[in-house]
Amino acid sequence: MLSCNRARELYHGVASNCPIIDYHSHLSPDHIERDHQFEDLAELWLKGDHYKWRLMRAAGVPEELTTGNAPNKEKFLRFVSVLPLALRNPVYTWCCMELARPIGIGGKLPSAQTAEEIWEETKALLATPQFSTRGLLRQFGVRVVCTMDDPTDSLDAHRAVASEDCGIAVLPTYRPDPVLNVGDVEVWNAYIDLLSERTGSGIDSFDALMGALESRLDHFVAHGCRLSDHGLSQLPGIRPQRALAIQAFAAARSGRVLGQEQCRVLQASILHELAVLYHARDIAMQLHIGPLRNNNTRLLKTIGRDAGGDSIGDFSHAVALNIFLDALDAEGKLGRTILYNSNPCDNDTFATAAGNFQGGTSGRIQYGPAWWFMDQRDGILRHLESLSNHGLLGLFIGMLTDSRSFL
Repeated sequence: MLSCNRARELYHGVASNCPIIDYHSHLSPDHIERDHQFEDLAELWLKGDHYKWRLMRAAGVPEELTTGNAPNKEKFLRFVSVLPLALRNPVYTWCCMELARPIGIGGKLPSAQTAEEIWEETKALLATPQFSTRGLLRQFGVRVVCTMDDPTDSLDAHRAVASEDCGIAVLPTYRPDPVLNVGDVEVWNAYIDLLSERTGSGIDSFDALMGALESRLDHFVAHGCRLSDHGLSQLPGIRPQRALAIQAFAAARSGRVLGQEQCRVLQASILHELAVLYHARDIAMQLHIGPLRNNNTRLLKTIGRDAGGDSIGDFSHAVALNIFLDALDAEGKLGRTILYNSNPCDNDTFATAAGNFQGGTSGRIQYGPAWWFMDQRDGILRHLESLSNHGLLGLFIGMLTDSRSFL
Protein backbone atom coordinates (compact mmCIF):
# COMPACT_ATOMS: atom_id res chain seq x y z
CA MET A 1 0.00 0.00 0.00
CA LEU A 2 3.08 2.27 0.27
CA SER A 3 3.36 2.76 -3.47
CA CYS A 4 6.31 5.18 -3.76
CA ASN A 5 9.59 6.01 -2.05
CA ARG A 6 8.19 9.12 -0.37
CA ALA A 7 5.30 7.12 1.11
CA ARG A 8 7.71 4.53 2.50
CA GLU A 9 9.96 7.27 3.88
CA LEU A 10 7.07 9.03 5.61
CA TYR A 11 5.64 5.82 7.08
CA HIS A 12 8.76 3.95 8.18
CA GLY A 13 10.83 7.03 8.96
CA VAL A 14 8.19 9.07 10.76
CA ALA A 15 4.73 7.64 11.36
CA SER A 16 5.56 4.08 12.44
CA ASN A 17 7.57 5.35 15.41
CA CYS A 18 4.90 7.73 16.70
CA PRO A 19 2.91 6.75 19.79
CA ILE A 20 -0.70 5.72 19.19
CA ILE A 21 -3.45 7.81 20.76
CA ASP A 22 -6.58 5.75 19.99
CA TYR A 23 -9.49 8.04 20.77
CA HIS A 24 -12.23 5.62 19.71
CA SER A 25 -12.12 1.87 20.27
CA HIS A 26 -14.33 -0.95 21.47
CA LEU A 27 -11.58 -2.74 23.38
CA SER A 28 -12.54 -4.30 26.71
CA PRO A 29 -11.27 -2.32 29.70
CA ASP A 30 -11.74 -5.45 31.82
CA HIS A 31 -9.34 -7.36 29.54
CA ILE A 32 -6.76 -4.60 29.93
CA GLU A 33 -7.25 -4.40 33.69
CA ARG A 34 -6.57 -8.10 34.23
CA ASP A 35 -3.99 -8.24 31.39
CA HIS A 36 -5.98 -10.99 29.71
CA GLN A 37 -4.06 -13.77 27.96
CA PHE A 38 -5.86 -15.11 24.89
CA GLU A 39 -6.35 -18.85 24.67
CA ASP A 40 -5.87 -19.05 20.91
CA LEU A 41 -6.19 -17.12 17.66
CA ALA A 42 -9.89 -17.96 17.41
CA GLU A 43 -10.59 -16.00 20.58
CA LEU A 44 -8.35 -13.15 19.46
CA TRP A 45 -9.75 -12.98 15.91
CA LEU A 46 -13.36 -14.10 16.08
CA LYS A 47 -14.89 -13.37 19.48
CA GLY A 48 -17.18 -10.36 19.23
CA ASP A 49 -15.99 -9.33 15.75
CA HIS A 50 -19.05 -8.92 13.55
CA TYR A 51 -16.92 -7.89 10.56
CA LYS A 52 -15.59 -11.45 10.39
CA TRP A 53 -18.96 -13.04 11.19
CA ARG A 54 -20.49 -11.36 8.13
CA LEU A 55 -17.84 -12.90 5.86
CA MET A 56 -18.35 -16.36 7.33
CA ARG A 57 -22.12 -16.16 6.82
CA ALA A 58 -21.64 -14.98 3.24
CA ALA A 59 -19.57 -18.13 2.61
CA GLY A 60 -22.32 -20.33 4.06
CA VAL A 61 -20.57 -21.16 7.32
CA PRO A 62 -23.16 -22.43 9.85
CA GLU A 63 -23.91 -20.13 12.79
CA GLU A 64 -22.68 -22.83 15.16
CA LEU A 65 -19.19 -22.31 13.69
CA THR A 66 -19.56 -18.53 13.59
CA THR A 67 -21.04 -17.35 16.88
CA GLY A 68 -22.19 -20.70 18.30
CA ASN A 69 -20.68 -23.20 20.72
CA ALA A 70 -18.44 -25.14 18.33
CA PRO A 71 -14.85 -25.66 19.53
CA ASN A 72 -12.55 -22.72 18.91
CA LYS A 73 -10.29 -24.66 16.58
CA GLU A 74 -13.18 -25.64 14.32
CA LYS A 75 -14.30 -22.02 14.12
CA PHE A 76 -10.78 -20.89 13.31
CA LEU A 77 -10.22 -23.47 10.58
CA ARG A 78 -13.49 -22.55 8.87
CA PHE A 79 -12.79 -18.83 9.08
CA VAL A 80 -9.29 -19.14 7.62
CA SER A 81 -10.62 -21.36 4.82
CA VAL A 82 -12.98 -18.50 3.88
CA LEU A 83 -10.30 -15.79 3.84
CA PRO A 84 -8.99 -16.42 0.29
CA LEU A 85 -12.50 -15.66 -0.96
CA ALA A 86 -12.28 -12.26 0.75
CA LEU A 87 -9.45 -10.87 -1.39
CA ARG A 88 -9.66 -7.01 -1.40
CA ASN A 89 -11.92 -7.03 1.66
CA PRO A 90 -10.18 -5.14 4.50
CA VAL A 91 -10.63 -8.14 6.81
CA TYR A 92 -8.34 -10.15 4.53
CA THR A 93 -5.78 -7.35 4.54
CA TRP A 94 -5.95 -6.97 8.32
CA CYS A 95 -5.47 -10.71 8.93
CA CYS A 96 -2.47 -10.89 6.58
CA MET A 97 -0.89 -7.84 8.23
CA GLU A 98 -1.52 -9.21 11.73
CA LEU A 99 0.15 -12.51 10.83
CA ALA A 100 3.17 -10.51 9.67
CA ARG A 101 3.16 -8.13 12.64
CA PRO A 102 3.09 -8.73 15.51
CA ILE A 103 2.69 -12.51 15.09
CA GLY A 104 5.73 -12.82 12.84
CA ILE A 105 4.67 -15.51 10.34
CA GLY A 106 3.92 -13.22 7.42
CA GLY A 107 5.28 -15.69 4.89
CA LYS A 108 2.10 -17.75 5.22
CA LEU A 109 -1.02 -16.43 3.55
CA PRO A 110 -4.15 -17.61 5.40
CA SER A 111 -5.96 -20.44 3.62
CA ALA A 112 -7.37 -23.90 4.24
CA GLN A 113 -3.93 -25.30 3.42
CA THR A 114 -2.07 -23.18 6.00
CA ALA A 115 -4.77 -22.96 8.70
CA GLU A 116 -3.60 -25.92 10.78
CA GLU A 117 0.01 -24.76 10.72
CA ILE A 118 -0.96 -21.19 11.70
CA TRP A 119 -3.07 -22.55 14.56
CA GLU A 120 -0.21 -24.62 15.97
CA GLU A 121 2.42 -21.89 15.57
CA THR A 122 0.33 -19.23 17.29
CA LYS A 123 -0.89 -21.33 20.24
CA ALA A 124 2.43 -21.17 22.09
CA LEU A 125 3.11 -17.59 21.02
CA LEU A 126 -0.14 -16.27 22.46
CA ALA A 127 0.77 -17.66 25.88
CA THR A 128 3.79 -15.33 26.14
CA PRO A 129 3.68 -11.98 27.99
CA GLN A 130 4.15 -10.06 24.74
CA PHE A 131 0.73 -11.25 23.59
CA SER A 132 -1.34 -10.41 26.63
CA THR A 133 -3.63 -7.40 26.18
CA ARG A 134 -1.10 -5.03 27.72
CA GLY A 135 1.76 -6.75 25.95
CA LEU A 136 0.12 -6.16 22.58
CA LEU A 137 -0.64 -2.53 23.35
CA ARG A 138 2.99 -1.98 24.36
CA GLN A 139 4.27 -3.68 21.20
CA PHE A 140 2.37 -1.14 19.11
CA GLY A 141 3.45 1.83 21.19
CA VAL A 142 -0.06 2.59 22.41
CA ARG A 143 -0.12 5.39 24.98
CA VAL A 144 -3.87 6.05 25.20
CA VAL A 145 -6.94 3.89 24.60
CA CYS A 146 -10.42 5.39 24.87
CA THR A 147 -13.07 2.72 25.42
CA MET A 148 -16.86 2.81 24.91
CA ASP A 149 -18.74 2.89 28.21
CA ASP A 150 -22.35 3.17 29.27
CA PRO A 151 -23.23 5.89 31.83
CA THR A 152 -24.25 3.15 34.29
CA ASP A 153 -20.79 1.50 34.19
CA SER A 154 -18.84 1.57 37.45
CA LEU A 155 -15.50 2.23 35.67
CA ASP A 156 -13.79 -0.04 38.20
CA ALA A 157 -11.45 -1.40 35.50
CA HIS A 158 -10.38 2.08 34.46
CA ARG A 159 -9.70 3.00 38.08
CA ALA A 160 -7.61 -0.14 38.63
CA VAL A 161 -5.47 0.41 35.51
CA ALA A 162 -4.88 4.05 36.47
CA SER A 163 -3.76 3.03 39.96
CA GLU A 164 -1.07 0.73 38.53
CA ASP A 165 0.57 3.37 36.33
CA CYS A 166 1.33 0.75 33.67
CA GLY A 167 2.28 3.28 31.01
CA ILE A 168 -1.02 2.96 29.11
CA ALA A 169 -3.87 5.37 29.82
CA VAL A 170 -7.26 3.66 29.50
CA LEU A 171 -9.90 6.38 29.47
CA PRO A 172 -13.68 5.96 29.42
CA THR A 173 -15.93 7.47 26.76
CA TYR A 174 -19.42 8.54 27.82
CA ARG A 175 -21.93 6.81 25.49
CA PRO A 176 -25.56 7.31 26.57
CA ASP A 177 -27.26 5.76 23.53
CA PRO A 178 -29.95 3.88 25.53
CA VAL A 179 -31.39 7.09 26.97
CA LEU A 180 -32.20 8.24 23.42
CA ASN A 181 -33.94 4.97 22.52
CA VAL A 182 -37.35 6.41 23.40
CA GLY A 183 -39.11 4.54 20.59
CA ASP A 184 -39.12 1.33 22.66
CA VAL A 185 -40.75 2.52 25.88
CA GLU A 186 -40.40 -0.78 27.75
CA VAL A 187 -36.67 -1.06 27.09
CA TRP A 188 -36.20 2.66 27.72
CA ASN A 189 -37.95 2.55 31.10
CA ALA A 190 -35.86 -0.44 32.16
CA TYR A 191 -32.74 1.56 31.38
CA ILE A 192 -34.00 4.63 33.24
CA ASP A 193 -34.66 2.37 36.25
CA LEU A 194 -31.06 1.12 36.04
CA LEU A 195 -29.75 4.67 35.78
CA SER A 196 -31.89 5.64 38.76
CA GLU A 197 -30.47 2.77 40.79
CA ARG A 198 -26.89 3.65 39.82
CA THR A 199 -27.30 7.30 40.83
CA GLY A 200 -29.41 6.60 43.92
CA SER A 201 -32.08 9.02 42.80
CA GLY A 202 -35.65 8.63 41.64
CA ILE A 203 -35.90 9.71 38.01
CA ASP A 204 -39.48 10.93 37.80
CA SER A 205 -39.04 14.07 35.71
CA PHE A 206 -37.09 15.38 32.73
CA ASP A 207 -34.94 17.51 35.06
CA ALA A 208 -34.24 14.49 37.25
CA LEU A 209 -33.14 12.54 34.16
CA MET A 210 -30.71 15.25 33.11
CA GLY A 211 -29.46 15.53 36.69
CA ALA A 212 -28.72 11.80 36.75
CA LEU A 213 -26.93 11.96 33.40
CA GLU A 214 -24.88 14.93 34.62
CA SER A 215 -23.95 13.07 37.80
CA ARG A 216 -22.70 10.10 35.80
CA LEU A 217 -20.84 12.38 33.39
CA ASP A 218 -18.98 13.94 36.31
CA HIS A 219 -18.13 10.42 37.51
CA PHE A 220 -16.64 9.74 34.05
CA VAL A 221 -14.71 13.04 34.06
CA ALA A 222 -13.23 12.10 37.43
CA HIS A 223 -11.90 8.94 35.74
CA GLY A 224 -10.22 10.79 32.87
CA CYS A 225 -13.06 10.95 30.34
CA ARG A 226 -12.41 13.45 27.53
CA LEU A 227 -14.97 12.26 24.96
CA SER A 228 -18.63 11.39 24.57
CA ASP A 229 -20.15 9.38 21.74
CA HIS A 230 -23.57 8.97 20.20
CA GLY A 231 -24.61 6.36 17.63
CA LEU A 232 -27.64 7.57 15.69
CA SER A 233 -29.42 6.53 12.53
CA GLN A 234 -30.72 10.08 12.23
CA LEU A 235 -30.64 13.28 14.24
CA PRO A 236 -34.10 14.46 15.37
CA GLY A 237 -34.10 17.38 12.93
CA ILE A 238 -35.89 19.85 15.22
CA ARG A 239 -34.74 22.39 17.79
CA PRO A 240 -35.09 21.54 21.49
CA GLN A 241 -38.50 22.29 22.98
CA ARG A 242 -38.17 21.94 26.73
CA ALA A 243 -41.85 22.24 27.66
CA LEU A 244 -42.87 19.56 25.16
CA ALA A 245 -39.95 17.37 26.20
CA ILE A 246 -41.12 17.50 29.83
CA GLN A 247 -44.55 16.30 28.70
CA ALA A 248 -43.10 13.57 26.48
CA PHE A 249 -40.86 12.33 29.29
CA ALA A 250 -43.84 12.06 31.68
CA ALA A 251 -45.80 10.11 29.09
CA ALA A 252 -42.94 7.71 28.37
CA ARG A 253 -42.15 7.21 32.05
CA SER A 254 -45.79 6.24 32.65
CA GLY A 255 -45.38 3.52 30.00
CA ARG A 256 -47.27 5.21 27.17
CA VAL A 257 -45.94 4.60 23.67
CA LEU A 258 -44.80 7.91 22.17
CA GLY A 259 -45.76 9.10 18.74
CA GLN A 260 -43.05 9.86 16.21
CA GLU A 261 -43.14 13.60 16.87
CA GLN A 262 -42.98 13.09 20.65
CA CYS A 263 -39.94 10.84 20.20
CA ARG A 264 -38.19 13.51 18.16
CA VAL A 265 -39.00 16.22 20.70
CA LEU A 266 -37.64 14.19 23.62
CA GLN A 267 -34.55 13.05 21.73
CA ALA A 268 -33.77 16.58 20.53
CA SER A 269 -33.98 18.04 24.01
CA ILE A 270 -31.95 15.29 25.70
CA LEU A 271 -29.22 15.47 23.06
CA HIS A 272 -29.09 19.27 23.17
CA GLU A 273 -28.80 19.38 26.96
CA LEU A 274 -26.14 16.68 26.93
CA ALA A 275 -24.15 18.72 24.42
CA VAL A 276 -24.39 21.73 26.74
CA LEU A 277 -23.00 19.60 29.58
CA TYR A 278 -20.13 18.46 27.36
CA HIS A 279 -19.32 22.03 26.39
CA ALA A 280 -19.14 23.10 30.05
CA ARG A 281 -16.62 20.33 30.78
CA ASP A 282 -14.64 20.57 27.52
CA ILE A 283 -15.72 17.04 26.58
CA ALA A 284 -15.46 16.40 22.83
CA MET A 285 -18.75 15.15 21.37
CA GLN A 286 -18.66 12.40 18.74
CA LEU A 287 -21.69 11.87 16.49
CA HIS A 288 -21.75 8.61 14.51
CA ILE A 289 -24.68 9.05 12.14
CA GLY A 290 -26.38 7.01 9.45
CA PRO A 291 -26.30 3.22 9.88
CA LEU A 292 -29.42 1.10 9.61
CA ARG A 293 -29.02 -1.24 12.56
CA ASN A 294 -30.28 -4.71 13.53
CA ASN A 295 -32.03 -5.44 10.23
CA ASN A 296 -31.99 -9.22 10.70
CA THR A 297 -34.66 -10.01 13.30
CA ARG A 298 -33.51 -13.61 13.65
CA LEU A 299 -29.95 -12.56 14.53
CA LEU A 300 -31.23 -9.88 16.91
CA LYS A 301 -33.36 -12.42 18.79
CA THR A 302 -30.78 -15.19 18.94
CA ILE A 303 -27.48 -13.29 19.28
CA GLY A 304 -28.41 -9.71 20.16
CA ARG A 305 -27.16 -6.35 18.98
CA ASP A 306 -23.88 -5.92 17.11
CA ALA A 307 -24.30 -9.35 15.56
CA GLY A 308 -23.51 -8.31 12.00
CA GLY A 309 -27.01 -7.33 10.86
CA ASP A 310 -26.27 -3.65 10.22
CA SER A 311 -25.92 -1.80 6.91
CA ILE A 312 -25.52 1.65 5.42
CA GLY A 313 -28.66 3.77 5.72
CA ASP A 314 -29.88 6.12 2.99
CA PHE A 315 -31.28 8.84 5.25
CA SER A 316 -31.15 12.57 4.53
CA HIS A 317 -28.92 14.33 7.08
CA ALA A 318 -28.11 17.84 5.81
CA VAL A 319 -31.00 19.75 7.38
CA ALA A 320 -31.04 17.88 10.71
CA LEU A 321 -27.27 18.08 11.19
CA ASN A 322 -27.18 21.84 10.58
CA ILE A 323 -30.19 22.42 12.84
CA PHE A 324 -28.54 20.54 15.70
CA LEU A 325 -25.20 22.33 15.42
CA ASP A 326 -26.80 25.73 14.89
CA ALA A 327 -29.00 25.48 18.00
CA LEU A 328 -25.89 24.94 20.12
CA ASP A 329 -23.83 27.56 18.32
CA ALA A 330 -26.59 30.16 18.77
CA GLU A 331 -26.34 29.66 22.55
CA GLY A 332 -22.54 29.75 22.53
CA LYS A 333 -22.56 26.13 23.75
CA LEU A 334 -21.14 24.27 20.75
CA GLY A 335 -17.97 22.56 21.90
CA ARG A 336 -15.41 20.38 20.16
CA THR A 337 -17.30 17.98 17.90
CA ILE A 338 -16.37 15.07 15.62
CA LEU A 339 -18.81 14.08 12.85
CA TYR A 340 -18.86 10.64 11.22
CA ASN A 341 -21.09 9.37 8.39
CA SER A 342 -21.62 5.77 7.32
CA ASN A 343 -22.82 6.48 3.78
CA PRO A 344 -20.11 7.69 1.36
CA CYS A 345 -22.78 9.64 -0.49
CA ASP A 346 -22.85 11.96 2.55
CA ASN A 347 -19.12 12.77 2.59
CA ASP A 348 -19.42 16.26 1.13
CA THR A 349 -22.55 16.99 3.18
CA PHE A 350 -20.75 16.27 6.46
CA ALA A 351 -17.49 17.95 5.42
CA THR A 352 -19.29 21.17 4.44
CA ALA A 353 -21.58 21.13 7.50
CA ALA A 354 -18.46 21.05 9.69
CA GLY A 355 -17.22 24.20 7.96
CA ASN A 356 -20.37 26.13 8.85
CA PHE A 357 -19.59 26.18 12.57
CA GLN A 358 -15.82 26.57 12.85
CA GLY A 359 -14.35 29.30 15.00
CA GLY A 360 -13.07 30.01 18.47
CA THR A 361 -10.91 26.87 18.60
CA SER A 362 -8.58 25.56 15.90
CA GLY A 363 -10.35 22.63 14.20
CA ARG A 364 -13.28 22.82 16.62
CA ILE A 365 -15.61 20.84 14.32
CA GLN A 366 -13.86 17.80 12.85
CA TYR A 367 -14.99 15.74 9.90
CA GLY A 368 -13.98 12.47 11.55
CA PRO A 369 -12.18 9.62 9.77
CA ALA A 370 -13.73 7.10 7.40
CA TRP A 371 -16.03 4.97 9.53
CA TRP A 372 -17.35 1.41 9.49
CA PHE A 373 -18.23 0.39 5.94
CA MET A 374 -15.93 3.12 4.62
CA ASP A 375 -12.98 1.85 6.67
CA GLN A 376 -11.25 0.34 3.63
CA ARG A 377 -8.82 1.66 1.04
CA ASP A 378 -11.31 3.26 -1.35
CA GLY A 379 -13.46 4.66 1.48
CA ILE A 380 -10.47 6.25 3.21
CA LEU A 381 -9.30 7.88 -0.02
CA ARG A 382 -12.78 9.25 -0.75
CA HIS A 383 -13.04 10.59 2.78
CA LEU A 384 -9.67 12.35 2.58
CA GLU A 385 -10.64 13.87 -0.77
CA SER A 386 -13.81 15.39 0.70
CA LEU A 387 -11.98 16.59 3.81
CA SER A 388 -9.16 18.22 1.86
CA ASN A 389 -11.47 19.73 -0.78
CA HIS A 390 -13.75 21.37 1.79
CA GLY A 391 -11.64 21.80 4.93
CA LEU A 392 -8.12 21.90 6.34
CA LEU A 393 -6.35 18.57 5.96
CA GLY A 394 -3.52 19.91 8.14
CA LEU A 395 -5.88 20.11 11.12
CA PHE A 396 -7.40 16.62 10.65
CA ILE A 397 -7.78 14.82 13.97
CA GLY A 398 -6.32 11.63 12.47
CA MET A 399 -7.30 7.99 12.21
CA LEU A 400 -8.60 5.73 14.98
CA THR A 401 -9.12 1.97 15.19
CA ASP A 402 -12.81 1.53 16.15
CA SER A 403 -11.39 -1.87 17.00
CA ARG A 404 -12.73 -4.85 18.87
CA SER A 405 -9.41 -6.64 18.48
CA PHE A 406 -6.16 -6.09 20.37
CA LEU A 407 -4.24 -7.04 17.23
